[in-house]
Amino acid sequence: MVRKNEHMFEKMNLTPLGIAVLSWLARNPDKEFYVREITRAVYGSLGGCHKVLKNLYGKKLLNRRKSGRNVYYSVNDTNPAIKYFKIFMNIYEIHDIVQLLQDKSIKIVLFGSCAHGEDTTKSDIDILVITNEVDETRRILNSISLRRDIAPVVLSPTDLMKLKERDKAFYSEVTGGIVLWGDSYEGI
Repeated sequence: MVRKNEHMFEKMNLTPLGIAVLSWLARNPDKEFYVREITRAVYGSLGGCHKVLKNLYGKKLLNRRKSGRNVYYSVNDTNPAIKYFKIFMNIYEIHDIVQLLQDKSIKIVLFGSCAHGEDTTKSDIDILVITNEVDETRRILNSISLRRDIAPVVLSPTDLMKLKERDKAFYSEVTGGIVLWGDSYEGI
């Protein structure tokens, strides 16, 4: 049975190049780029990028500004779809890490700017890992390299309860994120 939104990316004509372009522009929300800059950044062809940019602009996912003969593009961060697209891409980016940690974890939560769709290329990826194997989990996380830094908060269940008492604001931030793995644990 085919679900209603199963072919969403196809319907939106979002090819792998389109996803790469949108992802790159979304991570650089405060800048404008001309077509050749975008082409180099995503390792695409000039013609392919022109077509993708025109399509994304037509769907109101990008802003476009002309200056002389140059056309500049930036992400339309007033479009709510951009925020959710960024969250999707963030979760997708750390999917392998979540898979790697599942056996050792009680719960894994994405929090901070990545969970809110407000991250940039300079943002690190904030994750909370609740585990009974704190040292081993930290060792695994320290051995992983991504294009962006990972800022893990690795806690035992006991340490999590201590955090709740010591720093309620931070506890609220880390536990209010997106649960990537695990069931509810002590109200998380």
